[in-house]
Amino acid sequence: MIDTVTLVSIVLSAVGAGGGLLPAVRKIRALARERRRRRDTRETPQEFYYRSCLVALRVVVPDREYVQKREAVLVARRDGLVRVPWGSRPYGEIQVIDEHVTSPDPALAPAIVDAEATVDQSDGWTRRYMQFGRPLRRNQEAHFAHVQTTVVVGKPLEHFLRWSPVARCDHTTLQVAFAGRPPESVRYSAHGPTGEELEGAPVALDVITGAYTVQIDNPIPGRYYKLRW
Repeated sequence: MIDTVTLVSIVLSAVGAGGGLLPAVRKIRALARERRRRRDTRETPQEFYYRSCLVALRVVVPDREYVQKREAVLVARRDGLVRVPWGSRPYGEIQVIDEHVTSPDPALAPAIVDAEATVDQSDGWTRRYMQFGRPLRRNQEAHFAHVQTTVVVGKPLEHFLRWSPVARCDHTTLQVAFAGRPPESVRYSAHGPTGEELEGAPVALDVITGAYTVQIDNPIPGRYYKLRW
């Protein structure tokens, strides 16, 4: 069966317009492939997905003290969901000096729990779970936030904030803020699984908040997204 885009290109060629419009046809084809890929990603079987996710870092004292915040609105795709993966990987040596989890729904009672001792963490990832005080129902939303205050105890953190989705996420916000003088520039980039840069652009500073913020719609599992300063 001929798809719609192919049929359009054949018709344009038949009337003598194909040569002039070939770049436009290629662009339409690329958009169609992107729509199919996003559709397939969204329909991948999952126990949950994120309606929205905030991944933020505040540089309190450069190379010394940071506040990290991850906030999410999660939607269960089955009855009885009680926990979801909640790992992290610091690119440097840090110590957590304060940590708390909150939710606007007190009955949700979210908490961070460590992964089982049999879970391999030799690759630098700290594998943990966000666990709920009561099981979620199918299509139930859970809104929670996880905040850590950390200090550097060895190798300083590299100057970037990196995030990669492990499940469908409809909308993501990446943000880095500075308590003191902000850097002259911050750059956003998206990368494929092997590290190749797929897109990138400078990010404007909000002079009121001292923050650099990027909004990402439908980020793709398997890719990673980064703010570097």
